[in-house]
Amino acid sequence: MTQEKRVATLRTVRVPKDKLLSTLKENRESHKKEFEDSLDGYWDAVSMEIAEHMQHVQESMARNIERAKTQDEETRTSWSAWCVEVRKPIDHTDDYNRAVERLEWEIATEVDLQANEFDCYVLNKWPWLQEHLTSITSFASQHLSNYGSRR
Repeated sequence: MTQEKRVATLRTVRVPKDKLLSTLKENRESHKKEFEDSLDGYWDAVSMEIAEHMQHVQESMARNIERAKTQDEETRTSWSAWCVEVRKPIDHTDDYNRAVERLEWEIATEVDLQANEFDCYVLNKWPWLQEHLTSITSFASQHLSNYGSRR
């Protein structure tokens, strides 16, 4: 296949392996930092949620105990079950590690990438991107950095 025809299809793109490897490592470090920053916020949110929940449970239990004192066994208020839910951010560093590892084993100096691989490895637009951003947004301590910034 000629160079012109290969480029014209836009199904694949040939990139320098070293540049791709460098970009992947930068993207991996950005992801790792954002994940770690969001974990600090996550644990703070969990602690706050548990503290608020415990306050509510204590107040509810005090009210129920007072009500129970004035009611017979059949009409006493039942204890409620409580649940605390805070969604933990997900670390996708292994996705980067697998791609880096494959590239480090590649002996060619140039690599052909499919469109979806280019989106992930170069543009940092992975299939899990939206879910990841949603999971870290409320916990990130700093502005979201490099996701989708390589346009």
